Amino acid sequence: MRTLTLRRLQLALLAVLAGPPLAAADPIQITSGFVHAGVFDPSAQFAFEGEGFSLAGFAEAFSSTLSLACLPCAPGTTLDLGGAFHRTDAAGSGVVDGVAYSEIFLDGMTGTFSSPSFQISGDQALTMTRNFTFTGTISGYLLNPWFHGLTEPAFTKTLTGQGTVRGEFLFNADETPLFWATRVLQYEFTDAAPVPEPSTLLLVGTGAALAMLRRRRSQR
Repeated sequence: MRTLTLRRLQLALLAVLAGPPLAAADPIQITSGFVHAGVFDPSAQFAFEGEGFSLAGFAEAFSSTLSLACLPCAPGTTLDLGGAFHRTDAAGSGVVDGVAYSEIFLDGMTGTFSSPSFQISGDQALTMTRNFTFTGTISGYLLNPWFHGLTEPAFTKTLTGQGTVRGEFLFNADETPLFWATRVLQYEFTDAAPVPEPSTLLLVGTGAALAMLRRRRSQR
């Protein structure tokens, strides 16, 4: 009996040592970067920066809650500045796990921005700034999935982050007072407690990503 128990312990230890490291499943914390997303245009420009992780590019199929709730909306309407990527067509460049990718396809990326709700009010144009949290998943493909289908990804990562988001609203006082959400939501990631002061970050190396998406769109 003692020999059998020892054998089981040896097998269990071997399974642990042979299995993937637990750290590999840990999400990457995005500590800086941004997503500038259309309220009505479903395209977005993004840059994600974390420990050992950097990706920048362009994506399609982003949807904001404002696109449904404020087109236009009346004073007193409850809104939020959230949004999501829904299995997006995307492409970009970056460095992941020490490997540099001058061109990487990011089709299928998902991600949700959650932000507290607020009630819009007043009689003039205004800017709203709120905190947000983000969770998402992103995979990188060396071959264009539009032509080759989904091949084995070069990497798959879970992302988390937080920061501040800014949305702007125009006001039309003619007849029935109405607010109109302007065309861009600006999500800015931070590595500390978010403060309502959006920062800017220079996007490098995304011109090729935009060209890739435009080529794909023209070839459909």
